Amino acid sequence: MAYPHEQYFSQDYFSARKKFLKAASQQNLQIKSFLHPESAKSDRDFAIDVAIAGDLNASRLLVINSGTHGLEGLAGSGIQTGIIDQLESYNISDIALCFIHALNPWGMVHARRQNEDNIDLNRNFIDFTATSPGNLYYDLLHDKVCITNLFIDNTENPTVPKRITRFIDAHGLQAYHVALFQGQYTHANGIGFGGWKPSWSRRMFYQTLEEFRRTAELVTAIDIHTGLGEYGEDIIINNSPQNSTALHLAQQIYGEKLVSISEEGALPYKTKGDTFYAFEQAFPNALNIPVALEFGTSSVDDLMRLQIEDNWLIHHGDLRSATGRRIKDELKHFFYPNDPKWRQNIFSKAKQHIDATISFIKGFGPRSSI
Repeated sequence: MAYPHEQYFSQDYFSARKKFLKAASQQNLQIKSFLHPESAKSDRDFAIDVAIAGDLNASRLLVINSGTHGLEGLAGSGIQTGIIDQLESYNISDIALCFIHALNPWGMVHARRQNEDNIDLNRNFIDFTATSPGNLYYDLLHDKVCITNLFIDNTENPTVPKRITRFIDAHGLQAYHVALFQGQYTHANGIGFGGWKPSWSRRMFYQTLEEFRRTAELVTAIDIHTGLGEYGEDIIINNSPQNSTALHLAQQIYGEKLVSISEEGALPYKTKGDTFYAFEQAFPNALNIPVALEFGTSSVDDLMRLQIEDNWLIHHGDLRSATGRRIKDELKHFFYPNDPKWRQNIFSKAKQHIDATISFIKGFGPRSSI
């Protein structure tokens, strides 16, 4: 079977970047690159690349972002590259379209969700001048899963699953999810670390958005992720307040695919510091409708296990060992399945949502009419 969109996808960051920049150049987009500080230590440059189409001074903006979670950017990059390649099918002369490629380029290069400081960027967008959010359950779990001897002679330490089971028995499965997914700001060598200060990627993100701040009245954003949900299925996540104009409009754009996490009980944990917050800070006077577009790959149990194993590997393991290679291989295939049908499917679904967003913002009138 032919998969026409396979040409847009790549198996590594450097190939993905090359395709993205080539597509943007061929469409004569405005391109800006932020070289990563760690790039100087490498024999190949890696960067956050930004490509802008349409009218830079437009009042209506769509930001399409990939690689917030590093390794997940392989999927997002393919979607961005394909959309840019097909830009001629859109009439975007009166809107601004901003593609931010590989927000966490270090993670994309090194096959991690986290950045060079072990920070989960999607927990880094908090107000660091205030007291950082606590995560009591993670504090209780940390010493049980972040240990030096998680593996012994390439075999999992048998005490670890028992420790996790005792934790769940004592606090519940929801507490385990909160511990690993909500984010934490106390253990720099731990899982879900949100950082102690704004990361380099966060600073470059704000610098990019600043270009649109003066004129943007309506800001839509699609942050592409993988790993959550049923295999190949799409979920659109929004955190606008209940009964707000932004949530009403998001529901109008995305329909039944939209999940409102501001609704009580929508998720077993409340995230802090995600890119949703970034748009509210960058565009305080605009109507902001940011969403995360998730594509499912495998089970949540696998995700939790791999997060623990990858954290051990980066702090205590050997990337060249059999265990190290196995963890990295599983991570890549969890977040970026080696399946052209999956890639074809997510491209088609992403394009539908991007088409719907562009159609909506092109028809959007003055805010006073809402």
